[in-house]
Amino acid sequence: MRTRFRNFRYTRPFWAGLCVLLAGLIITWLPLGPVNDIVAAGVGGYVGVLLGAVVIAMGVVILVIPKARHLAAIVAVLLGIASYPITNLGGFIVGMLLAVFGGCMALAWTDDKSSPRSKGIEA
Repeated sequence: MRTRFRNFRYTRPFWAGLCVLLAGLIITWLPLGPVNDIVAAGVGGYVGVLLGAVVIAMGVVILVIPKARHLAAIVAVLLGIASYPITNLGGFIVGMLLAVFGGCMALAWTDDKSSPRSKGIEA
């Protein structure tokens, strides 16, 4: 079981996807106060929940479909930055930073097969 999880982690941008997932949870959780507060917040509260749900979906895409990580990472970074003015300072800045950091890590990730070192080329 441990070996299977290690192989899963090494074949995809695991930590990037985890950061984006956590960012989406933080961005979604903060507008989900008591129902009276969400109704009083109006459209901003609903947009915050929707934005966080899309960031969570991008985290799942990064974890499950490593070949689609570029688009998911770009969307996660853009929504993370957009969460700053839309939802409680982007999850009190923590959610925004996690989304940007995780998206950048997903964009920079390369699998071992496509890295220059695996082809015998020294960088």
